[in-house]
Formats: sequence, C-alpha cells, structure tokens
Amino acid sequence: HLMIPTLFVLFEKYNVLNKIPQKLKVYLGEIYKLNEERNKVIIEESNEISNLFNDNDIKFQFIKGVLNLRFNMYEKIGERMIGDIDLIIEKTKMNNAIDLLKKNNYSNKYEYKCWNTKHPPRFTNKKKLMAIEPHSRIFNKKEIYFEENKLYELEEIQYNQILSITILNYQINDFGYLKASISYRTIHDVLIILKKSENIDLILKNKFIKKFFLLTNALKITDVSLKTSMNDKIYLLRFLLKRKVYIFYIIDELICKMIIEIPKKTFQFIEFIIN
Repeated sequence: HLMIPTLFVLFEKYNVLNKIPQKLKVYLGEIYKLNEERNKVIIEESNEISNLFNDNDIKFQFIKGVLNLRFNMYEKIGERMIGDIDLIIEKTKMNNAIDLLKKNNYSNKYEYKCWNTKHPPRFTNKKKLMAIEPHSRIFNKKEIYFEENKLYELEEIQYNQILSITILNYQINDFGYLKASISYRTIHDVLIILKKSENIDLILKNKFIKKFFLLTNALKITDVSLKTSMNDKIYLLRFLLKRKVYIFYIIDELICKMIIEIPKKTFQFIEFIIN
C-alpha cells in the first residue's frame, strides 16, 4: 500500500492510466492527491522544526523520506509516502532538543529508562499532523558506517551519502539484510538517487550495500558491477530459494523472526519491569 502514490506517478508518466479500469484509475488518483496534501504539510512542519532547532543552535539533519522530499528528489511532491519526520540530532544536544519539543507542545507517552534505542518514543502534537522521531543515531546497530557528524553540515545534496542512508536504513533497521529480502519502496528511492550519483564504488565496500545490489542485480532492476564471493553466492541462492520454494520461505522467515523478536521482547520485558 505504501507504493500506491508511486504507482500513480509511474502509470501517469508511462501512459498506463488509460489502460487500467476507470475505478482503479480514480482510486489511485485520490490516494495520490491525499498524499500530495499530506507531503505539503510535512514540508511546512519540517520547516517549523528546522527553524526551532536552528534558532537554538542545535545541530541536526532530516533523514530518510523527509530528507529526500526536502531535497526535491521526486518528480512530484506526492510521489512518496512518509510515516513521520525523522531527524538525527547531535548527541550532546539531544536533551536540549527534547526539552524544546516539549516546550512547543510535543509529547510522548513514556521514556525508556534502560532500553538503549536509536531514538526515544516518537513525539506528537495534537495540533500537528506529523510525529517527530529525534534520533541519536540512524541505525539499530551501534557500528558507524560513515561519519554521521558530516550530516549536520549537509546543505548541498551529497547523493552517495543519501544513497547509503536509504539502503542501510532498509538493510539494518528493517532487517532486509538478515531476511535476504527487498523493498520496492526502497528500490524506487535508490533508482532515483542512482540517476544522480556519479561513482558508487566506494560505498559498495559496505557489505550491507553490496548485498542490496546483489539482489537487485539478480532481479534485473540494477546493473551495478560487483565482485562476488562464495558468501555472496550462498546469500543469493538463499534469496532465490525463498522466492521459489514456499516451505523454505516459511522456515527462513520463522528463523529470522526469532532472531529479531527474542532480543526485542527481552528488552521490552526488562523495560516494562523497571519502567
């Protein structure tokens, strides 16, 4: 469902709209218009947050869908569905940023006491459409995949950096790497950024990014030059088996779910007991 506005834009671009049923055409158009209005509000509210933090000397940068939207990466403003306003904040200023949000009528229902997540529970404002997620780090894993401090000075588009964030967010935060899976929304974003990127050889050294392109190459979506190892070939075989053998898919997904949920539920339980 997150791809509906994107489908409408692509159908319109390639003259497909007149070849589909009228009711479907109208439905896709209505969803697109709703998302277009929503994204206009996102830009307005992100501008307010930007002014608020800049006025108080807090270094930050919007990330993920909001970053792409603000940098005019899409052909049409309503092309991408966005869940909330994500931004990364300088770690030493995180408490100041949270205090500012609270002073401006943003609140969250609770705060973690022992669970070290990449961002606190999201902040909402009854008078605003979008929730705010202030990140102290971008990814679930604590390893640094590039210098996050450079993001705070990102006034001009650094396509390779945006490409890295887009892919790593899916591969790490959404467990795409673990599951050997793909996301069409992420792929759409990547294809848009790739058209504007010049040399991505350097970021291909990252194993998460390399595995992403390994799968999209296999699907003939991209044609990125890669040097494949035996590990890569086994990973690709697993991906193909999941697509072709249903029982293999079920078993693989079950194992992945256990790997994801057991630590998560453990931390949630501990947090529930303490907090």
